[in-house]
Amino acid sequence: MSICLEASRDNGSLPPPVLEFTEEESHTAIALFGCHCPLCLNVLRQMRGQPPLNQLC
Repeated sequence: MSICLEASRDNGSLPPPVLEFTEEESHTAIALFGCHCPLCLNVLRQMRGQPPLNQLC
């Protein structure tokens, strides 16, 4: 599963950054926190001792 993050850029020709996460991570973050935004996914990953999502913002 992935989610696109819209970021303001000087070069409008670049595609928006994409975060990669699993469907299981998404469902678990929604169950625990009510959403699967990058912050919630990173908290879940931190709880599991995993590295955070690469955020390009």
